[in-house]
Amino acid sequence: MFRICIGLLSLSLLPASGATVYDNGAPLVGQVRDISLFRSADDFVLASNGNIAAVRFWISSTSPIVADPQTNFSGSISYAFYADSSGSLGTLLASGTVSGVTAVPTGSIHSGTNAGMSVIDLDLTSLVALAAGTYWLELHEGPTLSTSDSTNIGWEASANSGGNALQGLAANGLPTSGTLNNLAFQLFDTPFNNTATVPEPGTLGLAALALIAIASTRKKS
Repeated sequence: MFRICIGLLSLSLLPASGATVYDNGAPLVGQVRDISLFRSADDFVLASNGNIAAVRFWISSTSPIVADPQTNFSGSISYAFYADSSGSLGTLLASGTVSGVTAVPTGSIHSGTNAGMSVIDLDLTSLVALAAGTYWLELHEGPTLSTSDSTNIGWEASANSGGNALQGLAANGLPTSGTLNNLAFQLFDTPFNNTATVPEPGTLGLAALALIAIASTRKKS
């Protein structure tokens, strides 16, 4: 009985396998939307309820143009999730800032320039639980959504056509102007750093039952 309970407890504490909650398409090298001097956002649709723990997206540095965006990247990303309001950003649902972010070069270079593309795997500061529906994701380089460090970090557009991403007119202006682009990003239900995963309530309950059973077994023996 003791061995069974130990096995049950071990299984209950294993990190859940990650799954893609939403995929807005692969990056289209050469087209970007500034997320340093301006604010940019794109919409997404969840077909069913989902938990969002991490975001993957792609960037490049457009001014000065460099092969490695990490050269100009501050290492801070602010994010926000909004409800949809008739094709625009509605109520703010969740937001946060992550520091010490690394942009990893992909090896892709924009045609005709020396601008290199990098990928960012961003673990959110807390889980974002969303019901089925339409939402908006805003990403911004800097310690707040409206901070500008005068660099030009661009969020890569998606190869998926016919998008309706929005961009603000200034760093402190909400994204309101249509760009006719999709922006490349993916949403995941598990952090990339699985050690930071918090067990779901059901998992914690299972672990508690296993511990109770272990204690009961020891008393009987």
